[in-house]
Amino acid sequence: MTMTIRRSLLAVMILVTAAALTPVSCVYAEVFAETEIPVSCRVSREVPGEYRDFTYMLSAVSDKAPMPEGSENGRKTVHMERSGKIRFGTIEFSHPDIYEYTLMETTPEWGTFRRDHSVYHVRASVDAEGKVMITAAGRKGEKPEKIIFRNSYGRESSPKTGDRSAVLRYAAAMIFSVSGIIILVLHLRKSGSKKKGVFR
Repeated sequence: MTMTIRRSLLAVMILVTAAALTPVSCVYAEVFAETEIPVSCRVSREVPGEYRDFTYMLSAVSDKAPMPEGSENGRKTVHMERSGKIRFGTIEFSHPDIYEYTLMETTPEWGTFRRDHSVYHVRASVDAEGKVMITAAGRKGEKPEKIIFRNSYGRESSPKTGDRSAVLRYAAAMIFSVSGIIILVLHLRKSGSKKKGVFR
């Protein structure tokens, strides 16, 4: 009977010691949360078919930040053909913590196409209840309500009406100036001729 009690106490002590030495991450191994970072892109005009390849990259700031499926070396690139939602995939978290990422567009610029050079710093805060809060900040610290990459494409805008109006106004001013000078010269010549006639 005494031996049985001793064995039971020893077993309890082993279990308590193992629980105390178990990392917190292992405790939450079965309790995970998941989320998908909401991102979208907007293109002002239709891009020719052969150039419809917009690329966006999600990167983990630290090694502890989990990444969506299909990522390599803490990075994942998504290709888009038109405006819409950018889906990097679902991110699964194994335990409560704060995870940080960066989002940027990597589309090469060409012709009149200009990509969005914004860099968003994204923070995923996971609490003990498995709730995930996503917050984002721009390069200068601004905190947008939505993460949107806005591209521009189209013909280079060259002001026409304004330029022509300015040229016409300048030409009219020159004509009036030259006309005024001619009239003044003729008037002076005429006045000089009269004065000469008086002294004859």
